[in-house]
Amino acid sequence: MVKLDPRLYCPESFKQDRNRIRRDTAAFNKVWSNIRWRNEGDLSQALLKASHGDRLCYESDRGEWEYTTGQYTPTEIRGAASRVAKTAERILGHR
Repeated sequence: MVKLDPRLYCPESFKQDRNRIRRDTAAFNKVWSNIRWRNEGDLSQALLKASHGDRLCYESDRGEWEYTTGQYTPTEIRGAASRVAKTAERILGHR
């Protein structure tokens, strides 16, 4: 789990980033609950297509997910996961 380091923040900025992380996590959880039950092959293919060109992508030659860091991983990685999941949901077609 990637966590914020409060020592790097003033109190107000820490609260803003913490709330952003909570929103991104909630958005991911909502979408994931809609798509996780799909056929495993269909879901895998949709996630692979959705992650192409994003900071969170699947490296098939190594068989693992990779995150390309920006400025501060704790505030970005959950948003990247949410974007990939939302795109996969569009690919699968929300039912």
